[in-house]
Amino acid sequence: MPDVRCSVSDCAYQKDSTCQAPALQVQAKGGLSQGAKVSSCADTQCQSFKPRR
Repeated sequence: MPDVRCSVSDCAYQKDSTCQAPALQVQAKGGLSQGAKVSSCADTQCQSFKPRR
């Protein structure tokens, strides 16, 4: 997987500002249906997030 920059320090997959998740899932925010059109990155969210313990 290519380097994915991440600044979410509370995510268990974030290390040295890079996402270390085995796979990424990004989807539209706010319950928009699959295939929904979004107008900016603010309309998306990472579903791979796992809280750091």
